Amino acid sequence: MWASDKTVTFGYRWGDLLYSLRDDPELSSEEKAWLLGGTARKVLNWPAADKAQ
Repeated sequence: MWASDKTVTFGYRWGDLLYSLRDDPELSSEEKAWLLGGTARKVLNWPAADKAQ
């Protein structure tokens, strides 16, 4: 779960960290989906976001 520990972000802006992960060419789209919400949804049993809204 990305961004679940603020202590590792000391000295960096949150947006910069997000974009560095989002734009990383070494991660697949599926890996990014898990890191940017999929794991939290699974652990917390949250439904997938409604893309129609």
